[in-house]
Amino acid sequence: MPMGMWGFDDEVSERGLKYCIGGDHMQEWYYIVDKKDLRIFVDLIYFFIEEHDADKMINPKLGIKGWS
Repeated sequence: MPMGMWGFDDEVSERGLKYCIGGDHMQEWYYIVDKKDLRIFVDLIYFFIEEHDADKMINPKLGIKGWS
């Protein structure tokens, strides 16, 4: 999970958002977030991925550059 390695948790903590990570191993990890924080959390994920050019690490069909 590159987001964990690249300091995504710092970005989230700075905004006072609380989250948990579920799943048994890295390929199955997912975030659990309060519904009231969902929009800002998704925005943080989007900008974090774009800022770190991390969309290359996910399926090319799902990369941000292909979103329209």
